[in-house]
Amino acid sequence: KQWVESARQACRQAVTLDATLAVAHICLGTLSHGTGEYERASAEFQRALESEPTSHDAYRGLGAAYEALGKLAEAEKTYTRAIELRPRYWAGFSWLGKLYSDQARYEEAVKQFEQAVALTPDNVRAWRSLGGVYLLMGRYDKAITALHKAIEHSPTGGGYNNLGTAYFSLRQFEEAIGMFEQAFTRRSRDYNVCGNLARSYYWAPGKRAQAPAMYEHAIRLGREELQVNPQNADAHILLATYHAMLGHKPEAMSHLERALSLYAGPEFQFWAAVVHNQFGERAKALAALEKAVAGDFSPAQIRSIPELDNLRDDPEFQALVRPK
Repeated sequence: KQWVESARQACRQAVTLDATLAVAHICLGTLSHGTGEYERASAEFQRALESEPTSHDAYRGLGAAYEALGKLAEAEKTYTRAIELRPRYWAGFSWLGKLYSDQARYEEAVKQFEQAVALTPDNVRAWRSLGGVYLLMGRYDKAITALHKAIEHSPTGGGYNNLGTAYFSLRQFEEAIGMFEQAFTRRSRDYNVCGNLARSYYWAPGKRAQAPAMYEHAIRLGREELQVNPQNADAHILLATYHAMLGHKPEAMSHLERALSLYAGPEFQFWAAVVHNQFGERAKALAALEKAVAGDFSPAQIRSIPELDNLRDDPEFQALVRPK
């Protein structure tokens, strides 16, 4: 957080020196997005495109700002335009694929990430993203194959984190711990990685005692992120789950309420169900799951997680996750 104002001053100085310089407005847009000022960010990226209509960085930033504002149709148009301008550049397909994945449009997301892989077969991020979508679809063999390819090209924290999630979904908790520990050595200040490692400790036989300290570490890192960007919906929803696993109900509900006020999409409804279920609120958990499924969130993902095991015999739960 201590660097935000210095960064802002540098960006503004760039605009002062040349108000038509696209990268100066991209600088301000990136800073505004990172601090949760999404309307201002979108305005800066639009100014950048006025100066440089083919700037891929500006299209990326504008699309991300639209996503954060919930303007999903505008985000899709922005990424599609970026692809039209540079149809041989992998990144546009990756951006569009992530947008589709976040909307539970999994088959469409797969097509975009496959295109990114076809254009750049040694692209770690493309393989990792493709594996991540296969995970959500419950296609674990394909997910693990894609994620191993990502790690073969470059053993990154993100690749290990996704691979750990694949093993966790298969309830191979020891293997998941191994992958998440590899991710932690590379990204020890990533609250998502730390939370995933804590979650694996919690569910692995004989390892639960290691979970609280790692959850607390993840919470501290998430709070640091929220000091920079209090509008970060992802941080709020994950902190809600971490507090829930530690039995901190007021904190969990506060973050959950904030997360859903920022974004009430299917993935967040899924995590809302986990939080409510952790506190024995069965009706609220099932209501949130119903919203998640109505938004086409993956039933395979719902079926896979141990946090909902106590609902397995519930007829309402079974009806929600029954394959269509």
